[in-house]
This record gives sequence, structure tokens and C-alpha cells, in this order.
Amino acid sequence: MSSLAASPRRSLGLLYCLAFVSLEAVQAVYFGGVFQRIDSFLLGSAIFGLACACSLLWTVCRDRGQFAFARREWRNLVKVGIGTAVSWMAYFLALQLVEPAVAYTVFSGLVPLTILAAARFGVPEASPAAGRGSRLGHLLIAASVVYLCLASIAGLTGFESGGLLGGIGGVIALLATGLSSTWVIFYCRRLDGAGLTATALFGLRYLPYVVLAAVAAAMGIDAKPPVPVWHVSQALVIGLALVATPSYLVQRAIPLVSPLLIGLAGALGPFLVFGLQAIEGRIAYSSWTLVGLVVYCLGTALAATSEALPGKPVPGVSTGI
Repeated sequence: MSSLAASPRRSLGLLYCLAFVSLEAVQAVYFGGVFQRIDSFLLGSAIFGLACACSLLWTVCRDRGQFAFARREWRNLVKVGIGTAVSWMAYFLALQLVEPAVAYTVFSGLVPLTILAAARFGVPEASPAAGRGSRLGHLLIAASVVYLCLASIAGLTGFESGGLLGGIGGVIALLATGLSSTWVIFYCRRLDGAGLTATALFGLRYLPYVVLAAVAAAMGIDAKPPVPVWHVSQALVIGLALVATPSYLVQRAIPLVSPLLIGLAGALGPFLVFGLQAIEGRIAYSSWTLVGLVVYCLGTALAATSEALPGKPVPGVSTGI
């Protein structure tokens, strides 16, 4: 009877995983295209400004005590806010300079690699690789990340803006995104342990990004030619859905399926981005990119499988954040 009950839960969890990965892929391709036409700082500040307002309003109405926790943990909140701002500003910049499939894959790969490096330096929130299979998987992930970065700089991928300097700038932005995202994960864990809920933390940690992006938009740092207001409104609604919904779906999936399934579902992400690029038609096909994606996905599957074996810790494989 218990196995029959578990089967629908597992199926539902798998559905959540696939929906999460699919929306993350759409997010990468959609933002990669829309930021060629609309100021990324303007759109980013509007999207996350609305999301922050909703989260904080919910906290005010339902759990005001969270603000007392926030005051006590203000130093960690400042650090996680800085990390969040750097992560999203750099990621949105990278989507304008390199192929979305490359940006998605390099960012996703850098997070577990940075976690492993942090574990070697004794960071308590980090976890080491679990066995030879995990180490080999992460080695393949590292190889794919280096390969895709070099391919972007050399102009061998399906999209590059700004020539050699644009490729280098995109890679630097991705490195900043991966490192700062890992920083955010560590401090979010500390704040969760201090009693801050996910809703309150979401609203508070994105405030620095909203402010900085609004200032950058006002200064015209990423100014684009004027577009109709309804284009901006449409991008705002779609962008809000693509940012908020995946986070909700992966949270629903976590208690329903094993870490292995989440990791394996995440390995499909780069191929979905690659396929969506082909459908969109803006990005040229690149066999160089495809080779990097295959190596990355093999590494992710191997690492996830090894980490999910009995007695192993929670996997350090990223499915995007």
C-alpha cells in the first residue's frame, strides 16, 4: 500500500522537476533575446522589485516576527544581498555576450565546483565529493566549463557579442555569477538556521539588487533604443513568471523525489536551452557548443548518481538557482 502511495508522489515530483528545468531553459533563452532590445537593469529592477514587494507584504501580513530575526542577522543579510546583486547583474550581462546554452551550463557547473573548493578550505556549509564516481563526474563538469569558456572566447559557439573582448567579458561575468551564487547559498543556509523563512529572505536579499539595478537603469548604463511600452510590460509579466515559478517548483519537488532525480533532471537543462535556441532562430547551431553540453551532462549524471548512493551526502550538483 505504501509503495502505491509513493508512486503518485514520485510521479508528481518528477513532473515538478521537468517543469522547473523547462522553465529555467526558457528563462535563459528568453532573457538572452529580450536583453538585446530592452535595458537589462530596467527590466531586472522591475521584475525583482515586484517579487520583493509581494514577498515582504506577505511577511508583514503573516509573520512580522521575521523582521526581528532580520535585524539580529543584518550582517549576514548584507553579505547575501551583495552576493545576490552581483550574481544576477553579472548573469544578465553574460546572457547578452555569450550563447544562452553556454551561459546556463557554465553557471550551473561553477556552483558545485565552487562548493567543492570551499569544502577543501573548511567552509562549514560546503560538502566534499562523495567517492570516486562523484570526483570523476565533477572533473568532467570542470572540463566542460573550461572548454565552453575557451570556445566562447575563441568565437566558436553559436553566438558572441563584441568579438574577443565580448567573449572575455562574458566569461568573466559567468565566473562572477558562479562564485557569488555559491556565496549566496552558504549565507542563505546560515540565515535559514537562524530562523529566517524563505519568503522573508527572498524579499530582503533581493533589495540591494533592485536598488543597484534601478540606479544603473537611471544612469543609462545598458540603455537600448526606445521600445513600445507594451513590449516592456509584456517582458515584465513573462520575466516575473520565469523567475518566480521555477523557484517554487523545485521547492515542491525536493520532498517528493530523490536528489538523484533532481540532479538528473537538471542535466537535461543545457539540451533544452540548446533546442530552444534552434527554435528561436536567433542563435546559430554550433557543434562546439554541443560537445561541451554532452560532456557536462555526462559529468552531472555521474556525480548525481554517485552522490545519491546510500550513505552519501546531499549532492553538490546544481540545477540552477
